[in-house]
Amino acid sequence: MLNDFEILLGYKEFILIWNLVTGLCSHSINAHEGEVYYITKLNYNQILSGGSDTLIKLWTKNLKENTFFNQRTFTGHTSAVLSIIKLNKSQIASGCDDSLRIWDLENGQCLITITSDNSFVHLEKINKYFFVFAGGRIDDFSNYYYIEIMDTITGDCIYTINGHTSQIINLKKFNVNMLISASSEGTIKIWCTKTWTCLKQLDVYIFSCNSFIVINNNSFATLFLDNIEVWKLKSDYTINNNCEFESNYIEKGDAQVTLARINDSQILSIDTSSLKIQVININT
Repeated sequence: MLNDFEILLGYKEFILIWNLVTGLCSHSINAHEGEVYYITKLNYNQILSGGSDTLIKLWTKNLKENTFFNQRTFTGHTSAVLSIIKLNKSQIASGCDDSLRIWDLENGQCLITITSDNSFVHLEKINKYFFVFAGGRIDDFSNYYYIEIMDTITGDCIYTINGHTSQIINLKKFNVNMLISASSEGTIKIWCTKTWTCLKQLDVYIFSCNSFIVINNNSFATLFLDNIEVWKLKSDYTINNNCEFESNYIEKGDAQVTLARINDSQILSIDTSSLKIQVININT
């Protein structure tokens, strides 16, 4: 079983499962023809992966042999799969450069396909009714400026959020009331998931989608150059009060590439070129 002491890494065409207790790679799965672009843990025995080969694959652990096998392959995308989310126990959604698709997890059938001139880059589930994505025109990769709120049943767009002026690098659910979007313009915006208004803008630069992670429901971390900064919500949020954050720098000597969450008080910095992994204790 996949446990809380194991992390998933995409490295070239492989999925690597790293054991944080032993410090060793416990599994190496040759997953895709080309780069592994997205990995998510479906449950304690299954992994979903998306690759540059346009495929989504469901990997299930054989508990007796302690190996993973490709239980199902989802075909239909025409370019690299950039994001995958679980909508409910029987459906997943995925996005690529030209379509958003909702799939039946049990049989691999595509239930809904949405195609447009927009790219479906970052998907994030808000609740059982809605999920969101950041998108833009596929003929201009830098133009992922807006966020759309989608109905999980029909796939219809319910509302569109505008506010960024350059590419949205990442999109994460922060807590039950908040969504966070990070942009290459050097801003992070905190959005209310009740009214879809911007509660706070932070002037923060990050390099990539892997330079921003949510730690818990009141803290997140960002990476710029070789400095990791932890941001903490000062008080419990209500719609009627201000949304204020305090930050704390964690100085690191080596340039880091990827951040990953372990638990509420520990994060990882991962150099995916050398596979150097460092556990960082934080005070949240």
